[in-house]
Amino acid sequence: MISDLERGMGAIQNAGDFLFRLNVYENSSYLTRYPFQSFPLPKSLNERVFLGAEVITQMHYFYIFTKSCWSAPSVDPNNTVSYPMMYNGCPADSFTFLQPRLHKEDRFETKTLRFPGSNFVYIQCDVIICDLRKANATG
Repeated sequence: MISDLERGMGAIQNAGDFLFRLNVYENSSYLTRYPFQSFPLPKSLNERVFLGAEVITQMHYFYIFTKSCWSAPSVDPNNTVSYPMMYNGCPADSFTFLQPRLHKEDRFETKTLRFPGSNFVYIQCDVIICDLRKANATG
């Protein structure tokens, strides 16, 4: 089963001036995300999961970049047990794949896993917001 802080992926997290949400989509079309009330999501081991780290703050000239994502058996920040899915913006294993992105959402897919002694998997991500007006021109 998949769950996150406050019983559901898609919960809005406030990080200073920006609001973020980790979406879980029904399939690879990324058209329909599971509503908050659907969590925790029952999933089978090794089932594909379609995720999108999204900034929902109205913004112009900004771009979201997913630096890292990991799964853990709890939301405890002191928990030392975790499994990396994304690291430095790249897939951290052979089960995770980047998907076409939107300006305000970084998308990827991975497979479900299970931690011994836990019925839930919590997915968390660190994201970076870039101001495109301050980007250095190359080429």
